[in-house]
Amino acid sequence: MSLAVSRPEVQVRRVGFEPDPWAWTPWEYGSFTGRWDDPEDLYRVLYAASTPLGCFLEVLAASRPDPGLAADLAEIEGDAADAASPSVGSGQVDR
Repeated sequence: MSLAVSRPEVQVRRVGFEPDPWAWTPWEYGSFTGRWDDPEDLYRVLYAASTPLGCFLEVLAASRPDPGLAADLAEIEGDAADAASPSVGSGQVDR
């Protein structure tokens, strides 16, 4: 099978690691649980986007809150002592 080679008409970006951000993540370092990743780990996917925002949204996709779980958690009554040790809210990531 031959693959067609093409080049995008816009600049493409990827969040990667030095020294080569476009290199495949080694199998031993990846969880490979992204939206387009193979659940059987037979192939890997390089995620890329035409804007930095698109790249970061894809990186943070796993941090999106689950609406059903968020509703269930909202029903839990907290203890006043919990306010002394606040945690990051659902769908938020510390800088």
